[in-house]
Amino acid sequence: MTPRSALGLAGGAAAWALRFYARHPWLVAGLSLVPAAQRLASLRWGILGGVPGELIAMAARVALVYLVVRLAFARDPELGSLDRAALLRRLGAGVDRRKGDLYAQVPVLAAAFAVGHLPDLAAATLVPPGSRALAEALVVALKNPTVIALTLLWMVGVARLLALSAPSPAPHPRKTVP
Repeated sequence: MTPRSALGLAGGAAAWALRFYARHPWLVAGLSLVPAAQRLASLRWGILGGVPGELIAMAARVALVYLVVRLAFARDPELGSLDRAALLRRLGAGVDRRKGDLYAQVPVLAAAFAVGHLPDLAAATLVPPGSRALAEALVVALKNPTVIALTLLWMVGVARLLALSAPSPAPHPRKTVP
């Protein structure tokens, strides 16, 4: 399926993200629970905060994105046979071809970001002050394996669909030495 519009690109990437999560729940949820546990420990008990905690969370997210990219591209029948340079050329051709659709993902991401903050707002306004720290810690911990993980998967899905929407570029000619 090659989406033909900005919303088609967003919807196709979101559908792919949900399917990926369903096929690899232990990978996505498992790595997402690392920053979730770090955030919970930092907000609830005041441990693993600051720079060390942020480095732990970032390392888990980088590992997640790396593994998702590897699985998303390497296992695709059309993209998996390409070497890194050919894959990047194909992705670049997809971006060039659908630049407007790619730019239109910014408001979609902004809308997802706004919706993702509704639980934070609810915890801050509906929970009594004495229970607010625990509620906020739980909301943040729950968002890591759900909202944040799906957003990361969605962004990889956008890149994957852009690469698939481009015609396969001709391979670069190899220079021969006489």
